[in-house]
Amino acid sequence: MGDRCRACNESLPARARFCPGCGHPVTAPAAAGAFSFGAGRTITDVNQQRLPPRLIAPGTRITERYVIDGVLGEGGMGVVYRATDLQRERTVAIKALHASLMGDAEVRRRFKREAQLMLGWNHRYVARVHDLVEHEDLLAFVMEYVEGPTLEEHVQRWNGMAPDAPLRLGQRLSIWTDKSDKAIAKTAASTAASEQTTHKVGYTVRNGDSLQAIATKFNVQINDIVRWNQVNPRALLQPGQHLTLFVDAAVAGR
Repeated sequence: MGDRCRACNESLPARARFCPGCGHPVTAPAAAGAFSFGAGRTITDVNQQRLPPRLIAPGTRITERYVIDGVLGEGGMGVVYRATDLQRERTVAIKALHASLMGDAEVRRRFKREAQLMLGWNHRYVARVHDLVEHEDLLAFVMEYVEGPTLEEHVQRWNGMAPDAPLRLGQRLSIWTDKSDKAIAKTAASTAASEQTTHKVGYTVRNGDSLQAIATKFNVQINDIVRWNQVNPRALLQPGQHLTLFVDAAVAGR
């Protein structure tokens, strides 16, 4: 039986540096005879010295068309680089599979499948994939480079989180799906300010109740009721069904 991730118990490919399931760094226990080669790194297998470098250096050409400018981010399965498309004279993002995972056929298949599926996507919320690069020592896909804050920065802003705040298992996060959704924006922006005047209320659905009727009664948004209770907005409410609401103190006291 192979090694498993200490964070999520996912099976780890041979010589993986990150878990393909959750992205958690893989830390192998030190073996007898291990020796250090600087900067706190330890090598236990001399063959590891012959592995491809973990990151592609700036200035490296990917085929004759793309030149790596630098690293944008790194995850469990790969690294995303900022690069220049010499043919189109534009900035692109290149997601490359980790060199430590290149020898795993199943991981390569999943990564390539992801690229092939995204090649057919055309949606305003999905970065376009332009090209697939496949060589013996490199598997990557080229996609649209979107200027602006990262998803991490967006999530922190949407949820009022500090830059280095850790996430907890079971923690709920607010995700804005449309900048024009004023109801969501208003709710998220006012959360901190209204925290002291908002009460948690339990409500039992009665005959004839609807999401619209309950939202009107308690002066909240239907989207909020759906989000607080994870209910299907198209499904009928059932008498006796219990809902949790967060309402203004003045409304709760009625």
